Amino acid sequence: MQQSQSPLEVALAACRKGLSVVPPREDGSKRPIGTSWERYQKERASARQIAEWYRNGRRGVGLVCGTISGNLELFEFDEYGTYEEFRRAARSVGLGDLVERIEGGYCEQTPGGGIHWLYQTDTRPESKKLAGCPTDEGYKTLIETKGEGGYVIIAPSGGRTHETGNSYRLLRGGVESIASISNEERSQLWELASAFNVPPQIREQVHRERQASGSRPGDEFSRRVSWHDILEPHGWTAVYQRGNVTLWRRPGKRDGVSATTNIFDSDLFYPFTTSTVFEANRGYNKFSVYAILNHHGDFGAAASALRRQGYGSDEQHPRVILSHNNVNASLDSGDGEDYDQEPAQGGRYTLHHVSEAFQPQPPIEWVVEQLFSRGSVSIIVGPPGSKKTYSMLDCAVSVALGDDWLERETAQGPVLLIDEESGVRRLNRRLHEIMKGHSAGPDSPLWYTCLEMFDMRETGDVSAIDALMVRVKPVMVLIDALADVMPGADENTVKDTHPVFQNLRALAEKHRCAVVVIHHANKAGGYRGSTAIEGAVDLMLMIDSPAGSSVVTFTTGKTRDTEPQMFGANIAFDADNGTVTLRVQRGVLSMAQRNLAESYVLRYLTEHGPSSLADIVGNADACTAKGAKNAVYSLADRGIIRRCDGGGRGKMAIYEIAYNSGGEF
Repeated sequence: MQQSQSPLEVALAACRKGLSVVPPREDGSKRPIGTSWERYQKERASARQIAEWYRNGRRGVGLVCGTISGNLELFEFDEYGTYEEFRRAARSVGLGDLVERIEGGYCEQTPGGGIHWLYQTDTRPESKKLAGCPTDEGYKTLIETKGEGGYVIIAPSGGRTHETGNSYRLLRGGVESIASISNEERSQLWELASAFNVPPQIREQVHRERQASGSRPGDEFSRRVSWHDILEPHGWTAVYQRGNVTLWRRPGKRDGVSATTNIFDSDLFYPFTTSTVFEANRGYNKFSVYAILNHHGDFGAAASALRRQGYGSDEQHPRVILSHNNVNASLDSGDGEDYDQEPAQGGRYTLHHVSEAFQPQPPIEWVVEQLFSRGSVSIIVGPPGSKKTYSMLDCAVSVALGDDWLERETAQGPVLLIDEESGVRRLNRRLHEIMKGHSAGPDSPLWYTCLEMFDMRETGDVSAIDALMVRVKPVMVLIDALADVMPGADENTVKDTHPVFQNLRALAEKHRCAVVVIHHANKAGGYRGSTAIEGAVDLMLMIDSPAGSSVVTFTTGKTRDTEPQMFGANIAFDADNGTVTLRVQRGVLSMAQRNLAESYVLRYLTEHGPSSLADIVGNADACTAKGAKNAVYSLADRGIIRRCDGGGRGKMAIYEIAYNSGGEF
């Protein structure tokens, strides 16, 4: 049994199974050893290398998930209670045999009390948070997966591998017996996990629904009928009861689950399948579901039908939507008529009360960690040749695949590209190079339009993009470039730029996605156009890359939801393999923070690796030799570069970009 095997024996068994093994650090960080473990996402360590790693008695074993390990995917429960409830639900909805097969292959308990399942699948593994719930401290993950590029520590790892000092404990199976499951079986697991998800926005929606309760036909209908009355006549089947939450299976489906009702005591219907007339992953009240199922979404016809059945009062005065937790509060209209909290059909706006600000607020949902969030509008600014398009396409591909982007977590989901600059031939080439660099295939969830001449000031064009977003359901929309989606307009005037960003904001909010717009820099290196552009965005990210350099630097110019940042990447164009890849480049400074001589020194060391002072000074092409020498000393004093020759009198000075043991500058 694996639990009785040594870490080395388990690591070698995993190697024989075709899994990519990388030991974890023994510092409680749960990260792999070394500064360039990414290589093991593309090539497996040999048995000889593994034996060398464990020569001094390492206590931990780690695996790289994804295609390199035969499409290995981790399915993780952060809490044991969630795991037990999931197993009970699985048996009730017809997935008991599948769970038994997975656990018989590999099941372990983590030092924190969670549960790991490992399985191999016939589709590309993904890293995705499947279920969580809002708490007073933020949003808590309950169930998640780790896929392509993910890393997992497994039994019998112990000692300082985990911060608690406790060990990972194998419960069943072992690395030799990891189960294989089909794409359909994997989808069933994910759908069941979605039944445990409480969306971050649910609190706000529940609050709105409760404040909207009134005496209209739909309101009274919602109070008087049950979900069984609404759903079962249309073929929906209740398959499991979890507390006050009911799990439902859609018509035509033989096993698994498709939706929940009353999650978080919301009395909302929450589907998570795309195979019904409902939009997945949003909440519907009873009247909305009734209208969609019985009147094809015609809410007016639904209300009239309910009124004929005796629901609702005859009160017909106009109303505004009030968001207020005091149901006795009202507004005097000025003509003697009181307007209460009941929303009218077609109400134009929502009026909020300050008491709402004292309620727990939903956390920011990052699409790219600490950069782009759901509902945000961001602008990317760079001069020609700064590699801004390649960089942002790589970001978009990372989101579509669920890969980290420059070591930042992404929320995997569909991506929509609106290209008004490159054209089909050039964009196809760039995408193919980047996708190949990610080892991704043609089934990735990424869609694009090219040179459609969209104008973000025109209602018809905005509606067309809205329709595209309804179809794609993107978590990220990338637009290239700003000038091209406001043709004939003046970037320097508020009257021309403001409507563009108003429409972008409306789309981002409606579809709960991150909208990212590429823009050109002015001659001074700043953004081109009106100050209204900066005022309208949540994040302005400046990109710069010296001509001929592979180093790209990113600097935040304006931020709303995150701290100012600066980070770097190294972009590699591999003509032989037809790939383009972006990797974190540490120890680089933005152009605003370095002079030409320092830029030259950093570029030289990036391109040539450790180099002698004589070579650095002798090859100076952007500054004088004296300037390059002084820049070396200045960068070394600040810890940005360092001597790597050991120092000492009479030794040739060799310099390199500085990294610590963790690969960080």
